Amino acid sequence: MIGFLNHWGEVWVQHFLPLLTQNTVFLGLVFLLLHLLRRTPAKVRSAVALVALAKLLLPPFLPLSLPIDRIEFLPLMQGGTETNPVVAAGEPLQAFASSASSVELAGLVLVVWLGAAALYLAYSLVASIMLANRLRSASPISPAEAASYLDAERYSICPTDRISVPLTLGLRPRRIFVPASWNLWPDECRRMVIAHELAHIKRRDGLTMLVQILATALYLFHPLVMLLVRRLKEYREMACDDMSVMGDRRISVRYSRYLVEIAESLIHPPLGCESASALMMRSNELLNRVEYQMKGADMRPLSRKSIAGVVIGMLMLITSLSWYGSSSAGDSDSDVRSEKETVELSIKSNRHLEVDGEQMSMVDLNKALTWLADKEGRESIITIECKSGNVMGTVLAVQGILQENNFLRIEYSGKDGSKRALTLPASDQRKKLASMKSKNVATLLLDNRGSTYLDGEHVYVRHLGKAIRKRLQENSNLIISLEVEEEVPYGDFLGVLDQIDEAAAKRLHVAQAE
Repeated sequence: MIGFLNHWGEVWVQHFLPLLTQNTVFLGLVFLLLHLLRRTPAKVRSAVALVALAKLLLPPFLPLSLPIDRIEFLPLMQGGTETNPVVAAGEPLQAFASSASSVELAGLVLVVWLGAAALYLAYSLVASIMLANRLRSASPISPAEAASYLDAERYSICPTDRISVPLTLGLRPRRIFVPASWNLWPDECRRMVIAHELAHIKRRDGLTMLVQILATALYLFHPLVMLLVRRLKEYREMACDDMSVMGDRRISVRYSRYLVEIAESLIHPPLGCESASALMMRSNELLNRVEYQMKGADMRPLSRKSIAGVVIGMLMLITSLSWYGSSSAGDSDSDVRSEKETVELSIKSNRHLEVDGEQMSMVDLNKALTWLADKEGRESIITIECKSGNVMGTVLAVQGILQENNFLRIEYSGKDGSKRALTLPASDQRKKLASMKSKNVATLLLDNRGSTYLDGEHVYVRHLGKAIRKRLQENSNLIISLEVEEEVPYGDFLGVLDQIDEAAAKRLHVAQAE
């Protein structure tokens, strides 16, 4: 369980941290845009804020190949998409064992983040259910009385003493709830309030609330997200106020007076109605709406050209900050080859080899590698080509010579043209592997008959991937020690590598069976 948590913690950090960085920059630019639009109608700013929150819920959708993905020829250890990563040369094996025995920081942060998101979602769900239960007993006024304020066939007005401000509830509400003091309000005030709530329904603000809740759950720790959520709530209410007064300056003044009266009533609510902090916050929101209505004459409607500019600007921000690191198999091959020399090593028989088309013996291979190291360095990728029927004894001997000369990056070339990338462990890693605890190492034996044994238990090759995957669920940092007998056909060896790759094993040690 700890290994599983550490594994997904690493995956989460690799994917979420770049996303968090991009979204932080995105939010900063969105607030700059909202500042530039401060004299525009609230519906424009509300739309910008809503699109910004929706963007936070989108996963990155544009691939970006980063040079860092190609520095080490270990794609899966770095989140790439190539096959069969292994223990890196010179990397202490003991580090893998210790990481599985305790929860790492990445795993701990993942647990805290998931817990906070789950608690917030649960709180929002429970609060909505409790509010719905509180309002269940509210009885609607007569259709004849409601008809003077709205389409009584589609909607109903329900006074209740359980709330202090009008509201609607749900994604597609049909009932408008108003305080019990509804009958004491002037008729014009009631019309404006109902018009305001109908505006929420027409704007589908229930869906807006859903986006707001999801974004808050995912970024509960992010101050810019919390600020944007608060701004969106204000813009949404102001946009509905605009729809209720229909741009009439005189109506706007009277509507503002009614908002002030409602705000004053909230300061002295009935005992036990709501908490003082919640009431004061709601009162401040109402006063902000009053200030917006008073500045209504200064608001400048946007022209079509300006609206198009805002839309294009938002699309540019979203697309330019929605990248994820990628490295497809084909692209990765070509990129690696462009930066490192690839040497073709073909095993013709037990004694004869070809290195880049030049025939040589096993004895001459050491000389060729010394020359290659002087010319290209030891960063060259050695592609091993061998017929499927040839036995692994020669392949393992070649690997030993490569390890002695510190040529550790290799590819096994299959009959179908596919290539399986590995990094050979340094020569001293086998001793370190033997000293590790058995729970951190799974020994996989491939014998001369083509049978495979996982920690001494026979497993059919076709079921090997499933068996290894089960072990990895228990310990994601498990090292697979693949021991191959000399008479094993090369094709069988590649088949086992395919199963290990299918299981997404991260760490592999290949050696000759003793």
